[in-house]
Amino acid sequence: MLLETIVQSKGSTSLKEIKSELSNFGDCGKLSLSTLSRHVRKNLPSGKDYSRKWLGKCAGERFTHENLVYTQLFLDYLSDKDPSSVKFFDETGFQLPDSGHRVYGYSPVANITLNFLAGVDGLKYANIVQGASNSIEFLRSFSEALQTVDSNTLRPVLEVGDIVVVDNFAAHHGDAEVALHSFFNDVGMELLYLPTYSPTSTLTRKFFQS
Repeated sequence: MLLETIVQSKGSTSLKEIKSELSNFGDCGKLSLSTLSRHVRKNLPSGKDYSRKWLGKCAGERFTHENLVYTQLFLDYLSDKDPSSVKFFDETGFQLPDSGHRVYGYSPVANITLNFLAGVDGLKYANIVQGASNSIEFLRSFSEALQTVDSNTLRPVLEVGDIVVVDNFAAHHGDAEVALHSFFNDVGMELLYLPTYSPTSTLTRKFFQS
């Protein structure tokens, strides 16, 4: 019971800290950290299984007065819109797995970036870029998306009246922001930025959750 009480009282407690806490109530003898870990994961009185998870930290910029006000305005604004007209753009970088047999060798860096556009009914458009994303690739993605037809609805991926939501990645601002705002205005669409450090406010996060 004592072990589970310690774990429940502060989930971020390390195994060394747990062992130290237990020693305050008696001699732990030669109790190893691996044995302690097994007990925490599988042998607690309640029958619950515990696993070690990464603890995220909230960036301070998310809770500034200006960003909190913008967050509320962002949510209020989108709540009145037709959900099917709201599209979310995002990109993610990843590295291709090593498929060679030798341990060492010379080869190009295998980093690639996936750019994609999603709506409430699923993925709308995607392309792959060699290397990291930048402002030019950001703009090119929309140029291509505007010429793409949704295979399910047989309608354009982007239409007049759509609202495109993007995050605050540096490549999405500056000259790219000015150009995209101007372009969207010309075709009857709108560009909207997520509140700072608010990944839960976009659909795209769901695509990477198991």
